[in-house]
Amino acid sequence: MLWRKGETSGAFLRVSLAAVDCDGDALLFEIGRTGPACRTGESSCFGRTLSGDPAAAGGGARGSYTASLFASGTTRIAQKVAEEGAEAALAAATKDAASLPGEVADLFYHALALLADAGLSPEDVWAELRSRRG
Repeated sequence: MLWRKGETSGAFLRVSLAAVDCDGDALLFEIGRTGPACRTGESSCFGRTLSGDPAAAGGGARGSYTASLFASGTTRIAQKVAEEGAEAALAAATKDAASLPGEVADLFYHALALLADAGLSPEDVWAELRSRRG
């Protein structure tokens, strides 16, 4: 059965505008509400902000692997990219199809961390690939 937010509380959100950004990777909704939008009674569930720490932006809570990875510095993040790349290549070369998705996931994760550490985003990679289409 489909769950409808607000069905119990009577606090509904009415979408009056939905827009997509120029890159097609973000949505903006303009809404009206008939009560609090959050179960806490607040007007929004997004009352907490993240620090400028890349680990926080990536969901890395203090003590998490992500936080410790960023704390270890760029060289260590780069080493992890190399290590995970080798493990993914080895899984492919040995036809270890069961391990390959996990190894590639580890490689992607660490490559994304390396980009974030450099102040870059996946969009920077897509832009580079688009520039090579020539």
